[in-house]
Amino acid sequence: MAVSEFDDILRASAELEEANKAVLGLTKVYDHPPESLEQFPCSVRYGMGGTLRHSRGLGLDNLFYFRVEVHVERARPGGLAHADQKLMPFIRAIQRLYAANLSLNGACDICEFEQPNSFEYGELEWGGVKTLGVRFNMWAKYMLAPITVDL
Repeated sequence: MAVSEFDDILRASAELEEANKAVLGLTKVYDHPPESLEQFPCSVRYGMGGTLRHSRGLGLDNLFYFRVEVHVERARPGGLAHADQKLMPFIRAIQRLYAANLSLNGACDICEFEQPNSFEYGELEWGGVKTLGVRFNMWAKYMLAPITVDL
């Protein structure tokens, strides 16, 4: 499946998590940023930018940068300590899921974490609701047709 649109990359990321929702322990997977978060734990993704670059002798690449966030509720009995225990298993589960599906099920040529095994962890806020969460910065590459030059 040839994909060149940012929305398709975000949708493919959400579909991958949706198909593995039970294994990941997620209640809700958003393919685009919602106004507010109502079901926890959940994952959200959104675009951060992109670039078109020349690839060494191979043509052009579209690089799409996006972020995946996992949020857990803080206002539960047990507060922050409970939220922290609930969030920790998501870190390795998300890393393993994407490492095992480098093409987002064929939506791109390769999708990886911006920095291998790195993430941001801590208090997050979405739509005025404070949560505890983890952020993964990702990139997806879609190789365009090789450039040919007639001499």
